[in-house]
Amino acid sequence: MLDYKRKIVRMDEDDHRYDMYLPKMVTGSRWAHSLEVMSGLKKIVLGESDTQTAGLPIISDGKTVYVDDLDNHSLIFGTTGSKKTRLFGMPLINLLGYASESMIISDPKGELVEKTSGYLSSEGYDIKVLNFRDPGLSNMMWNPLAIPYRFYKDGNHDKATDMVNDFVQTLKGTVASSQDPYWELTASNFILGIILLLFEIADDIRQVNMKSVVLMASYAHESQDLELSDLAKFMTALPRHSLAAIKTLSTLLNAENTKKSILGTVDTMLSPFVNSEKLTTLLSESTFDVERLGLEKVALYLIIPDEKTTLHFLASAFIKQSYELLVDQAGLHEDRMLKRRVNFVLDEFANMPRITDMPSIITAARSRNMRFYLIVQSERQLFNIYHEEAQTIKGNCTNWVFLTSREYALLTEIEQLCGKRNVFNNEEPLVSVTQLQMFDKQKGQALILQARNYPYVSYLADIDDYAFFKGHEPVKITEQTLPTIRFFDFQKFYERYEKGAISIDQFFQHETGKPVESKHDDDDVVEDDDDYSFLFED
Repeated sequence: MLDYKRKIVRMDEDDHRYDMYLPKMVTGSRWAHSLEVMSGLKKIVLGESDTQTAGLPIISDGKTVYVDDLDNHSLIFGTTGSKKTRLFGMPLINLLGYASESMIISDPKGELVEKTSGYLSSEGYDIKVLNFRDPGLSNMMWNPLAIPYRFYKDGNHDKATDMVNDFVQTLKGTVASSQDPYWELTASNFILGIILLLFEIADDIRQVNMKSVVLMASYAHESQDLELSDLAKFMTALPRHSLAAIKTLSTLLNAENTKKSILGTVDTMLSPFVNSEKLTTLLSESTFDVERLGLEKVALYLIIPDEKTTLHFLASAFIKQSYELLVDQAGLHEDRMLKRRVNFVLDEFANMPRITDMPSIITAARSRNMRFYLIVQSERQLFNIYHEEAQTIKGNCTNWVFLTSREYALLTEIEQLCGKRNVFNNEEPLVSVTQLQMFDKQKGQALILQARNYPYVSYLADIDDYAFFKGHEPVKITEQTLPTIRFFDFQKFYERYEKGAISIDQFFQHETGKPVESKHDDDDVVEDDDDYSFLFED
C-alpha cells in the first residue's frame, strides 16, 4: 500500500495541478485533491477486502481501487481507440462481479465477454449470451413478443399494448426519416395492429413470434384490382373500435399507391426478420427469465455487430423490456427495490436506436436499485438519437468521465463545467480545450466530473494491470442447434372463418365493454375436431 500512496503523491505533482501549491494567488475553480476524492469513494483492495457493492473505478493502480459504489449513473466520453473500454468498461464489469452485482452488458465487438466472463464464472455467475452477430453462438433465446403476449392473455391488455408499442417504436428507429414521418408512423401502426391481431387469434405461445408477424403482414399485399385481401376483409369485419382494426385499416383501405408505399416501409422495418433465418429463430422463443437478475448473480451479454448498426435496435428493445420487467419485480417488495442491484453497462450506447422513455428510465432507475453506465464516442451521437432528451440523460448522470475528443462542442462544454480561476488577477479556464486533447492515453489519464466535487484528473489502470482478474479462461459458447420455428398460419385460419367455424364476435370482446352474443347459430358452425390455433413447421 505504501507504493500506492507514493503513486498518489506523484499524481498530485502533475502539471495540471500546479495551482494547488499557490493557494493565496489562485481563486475560483481548482482541481480536487486526491484525498478529497477518495473520501467520497469506496476503497477496494482486490483479494484482501470483501465488498457487497462496487461501481465505476475513479482511481486505480490495478490492485487498490477507489470506486463510486453509490446509486449514481455514469457517462463516459471517449473516441475510438481512447481505451474507454479497457480503462473503465472491463474493470467495471469485473469489479461488479467482485461485489456480486448483476449486470446487462452491451458488447459490440464481443471482447467484453472474452475478457470478463472467465472471472465472473469463477465467482459463480450464471453467464448468459444473446449473440445477435452469430445467433448460433448464444446460450439463451429471446422472443420480444412472449412477455407482452402473456400479459395480453392474462387480461392486462394495456400493459401488453404498451410493451408492443415500445418494441415497434424501436423498429421504427431503423428507418426514421426527418423529411416525412408519415410513412414510418403509418407503417408502425400497421405492425402494431398485426401483432395485436396475432395476440388475439393465436392460442399457442409458440406461434407468437416475428416470423408469424412477417407472414401475416405479407397478406396485405395479396389484393387484386379493387378486391380486398383476405387480411383486409377480416380486419373490416372486426368491430371498428378494435385497436387492431384502427391501426391496420388506415393502410389496408388506403389508395393503392399510398398503400404500396406504406407496405414498402413495413417490409423494410421487418426485413431483419426475413434476411436471417438464424436470427429469426433465435427470437422465436424465450428461454431465460430476466427477473432472475434481481435475485441471483447473473451477467447477461448482448453481442451486437460493431461494423454495422442494423441489429442494434434489438439491444435497445431488450434493454427496455428488461428494465420494465425488473421494475415490476422491484414493485413486489415493500421498499420497491430489487434485492440484488442490476447494472446496465452499455458500450456504444449512442449507436443504438433510441430507447423509448430513456429519460424517465434513467431518472427512476436509481430508486429501484438499478444503475446505468453509458459509454459513448461523442456527444453529437447522443443528440442525434435523443435530441432534446439528451440533456435530461446527461443531467441524470452524476459521474462524467472524459478521455479524449475532437468534438469542439463537447470540449467547450467540459471546459466551462470545469470553471475558471484567477491566477495573479488573470482569469483563465481551469483546463482549456487544447489541454483536454492532450491527456496521456498510456498513463490512463482521464478527467472526472462528479457532483459536488471539483474536477479531478485521475490515472486508471488498464485491464491487463489487474492481476487479480487474470488467469481465467473465458466462457466458451458452443454452437447450438436452434429449434424449428413454429408460426401461425393465417390462411388456414381465414379459411375456417369463411366456413363459419370461427365467429368474429369472439374476438376483442375486452374492447367492447361487455360480452357480445355470437351471431352464428350452432347449425351454421362447421364442426372441426381441432381449434383454430395452428402449428406448422417451417
